Amino acid sequence: MTIAELLQKTKLIKGYQENGQINEAIALCQQLLINEDEATRKWARQLLFTELFIDNIKVC
Repeated sequence: MTIAELLQKTKLIKGYQENGQINEAIALCQQLLINEDEATRKWARQLLFTELFIDNIKVC
């Protein structure tokens, strides 16, 4: 994945998040968890397990 593609995906994730499309943001983040770049994987993990996951979990 090129830097340009990575930047595009991160912007798309943030856009999904801002528009309430959480499932789409999570799915794209999950794709980044297997990226070859450690910084990218770390960013995706932090986003998934903080902003996206925790803020949007529904507890019954």
